[in-house]
Amino acid sequence: MSDLTSLTPSQLINDPTSPYFLTPADNRGGVLVLDLLTGENYAAWKRSMRMALNAKNKLVFVDGTLKQPSKAQIANLWDRCSDMVLSWLLNSIDRHIRQSLIYCTKPSDAWTDLDNRFSQSNHPRLYRLQRDLANLKQKAMYVTAYYNTIKGI
Repeated sequence: MSDLTSLTPSQLINDPTSPYFLTPADNRGGVLVLDLLTGENYAAWKRSMRMALNAKNKLVFVDGTLKQPSKAQIANLWDRCSDMVLSWLLNSIDRHIRQSLIYCTKPSDAWTDLDNRFSQSNHPRLYRLQRDLANLKQKAMYVTAYYNTIKGI
């Protein structure tokens, strides 16, 4: 869908390729990823959340590429979808982190806040990962188990 401004609100909410389209299964209580964001798992959580939002055609609400339109009827659709995406984000975050994001008004604000907080280089964690890899031994593990252990680190 190239030009959303030329479409009516009815067309926008009924077209599955529109970012304003919501299915009957989409609800505020939805959790899009299996593991809640705890901070330590940010990279994996972010990747999973990006895939889930992209599959729902809602990534444009967190990356900021779909700006809130000025046309009142379409702005209402934007608000509705934006609130839905923000709910999905908050539901996918540990409650201790969620409390600091509850007053974000746009999903892109929450996304940026999380990225600023958790994508920073973490030297102690890097040291621990390097140490764990250096100390890892296959011993009696099957090759697949050993490989999965390495990938898990």
